[in-house]
Amino acid sequence: MSLRLSNRALVGIPALACLLALLAPAPADAHGGLHQSQAVVPTAEGPVVVSTYGLVATNEDGDWQWVCEEVAQAGSSAWTFGTTPQGSWLMATIDGLVRSPDRCVWTAVQGPLWGRYVTAVLGDAGRGGTWALTGSSAEENPLWWSQDDGQTWTAGPLLHPTARLRSIAIESDGRLWVQGMDGSMALLWTSPDGETWTEQVIDENAFSAHVFAAAGGVAWLSLAHEGAPTRLLRVLPGQTPTAVWEGETLDAVDAGPDPDEVWLSAAGQGTQRSRDGGETWAAVDQLGDVACLVNDGSDRWACTDNWADGAAVKVAAVGSTDFVEALWFGDVRSVADCPADSTTRLACDPLWADLDPLSGFDQERDSGEARVGGDAPGCSCGGRGAAGLLPWVGLAAWRRRLRRKRAEKVPGVAC
Repeated sequence: MSLRLSNRALVGIPALACLLALLAPAPADAHGGLHQSQAVVPTAEGPVVVSTYGLVATNEDGDWQWVCEEVAQAGSSAWTFGTTPQGSWLMATIDGLVRSPDRCVWTAVQGPLWGRYVTAVLGDAGRGGTWALTGSSAEENPLWWSQDDGQTWTAGPLLHPTARLRSIAIESDGRLWVQGMDGSMALLWTSPDGETWTEQVIDENAFSAHVFAAAGGVAWLSLAHEGAPTRLLRVLPGQTPTAVWEGETLDAVDAGPDPDEVWLSAAGQGTQRSRDGGETWAAVDQLGDVACLVNDGSDRWACTDNWADGAAVKVAAVGSTDFVEALWFGDVRSVADCPADSTTRLACDPLWADLDPLSGFDQERDSGEARVGGDAPGCSCGGRGAAGLLPWVGLAAWRRRLRRKRAEKVPGVAC
């Protein structure tokens, strides 16, 4: 029996090879998997993008460069990122903090935080220092404070003797909000000065909670019960929280600088905006589902899908919905400019040489070729936004939703 293929079928073979190559597992040391931006941390030198492949930021010439997550020297891919007001980078892991003053040399921060599960770090420019949270189930978890660029840490207030601290937000006037869990009890603390704290019990039977943002004396906190929808709560100090939204998942929330302006994004529901403190919501047509939303008082960034949206990060002026491309992964051309014997170069250079093409790094913007799936024969899926991308844009969305589901198990952690 002979097999006859039509011209249309023959044309489809390279596309099928692309799809099979996408599905094939990549080497573990090549950062396999479709690349996704997960957070943006604004700094004085420009935004640092946290992604599933590590960190991406610009150098002094404005060129985007990569720092791989392996610089954290952690035995797990569970880590979060923050910066100090003095400009150092911090990676918080299940084993403590790793610090770099120049994104090149990374060292483990010795002292009381080493060996602890650090869940969050946050620079506090107004007070000139940095906060850290821990989530140990076997030790007390006070607030931790560093006044010397993250080099040494001292224990601050013990907000609760048995709570695991999970997330932290700061307002422009310096008011702090810290969220934690004591078993299934969701707790929230707030302080106008970092010294006097007020505790609120948000829910006594919660599955998870996370404080995303705060502005104008209001905190915006997600709360979920097992098997129930996730709710977005509007919380004022000492008052009963108000639920303003609910859905299957809640991926991103941002608030301010106008205290009545709140943004959120949820898988399958796109990005929405409220200008009346969560009373009513309107779709932001310029954005679909995004993995993060954050503003620095001047600009608002969104973690978009590099493959489906044509950009890994988009940005708009605060108050505007006119988002433009801030980062496309193809513009990341190299590992960070560092000495050859630095931690970053030693850890990342070998990985750069063998990166999974799904990283999207180092691709010509208008070449008409997007190298997808490694060396699969005929694997050319067309340029950005081309029809050739359609077979795997759906795969990108599916894998992104899967990653978000997994990340919900450890709020605030880049997986």
